[in-house]
Amino acid sequence: MATQAHGTLFVFYIISLKTKPLNFTLMSIVKVIELISVSEESIEDAIDKAVQEASKTLKNIDSVNVSNIKAHVSDKDVTSYGVNCKVSFRLEEGKG
Repeated sequence: MATQAHGTLFVFYIISLKTKPLNFTLMSIVKVIELISVSEESIEDAIDKAVQEASKTLKNIDSVNVSNIKAHVSDKDVTSYGVNCKVSFRLEEGKG
């Protein structure tokens, strides 16, 4: 079970020091969305579920940054694992 919480947009530039004034060349745009995923199996399975769900609608996924890991407990037993994942993906040129 993965849901989108919010998105952040990052832009990377190359600075050309050979010309004056400085020129900026757009290289790529990477967008980051945050997903929350839960698994009854393991932390790794929760991360994998987040990536699998995101890849249903996103292309060019580059990385996943896990910012929070949580274990749900019931009657002294771990019943499931939850992760907050920031999924980074490159936007296609001309789209955004």
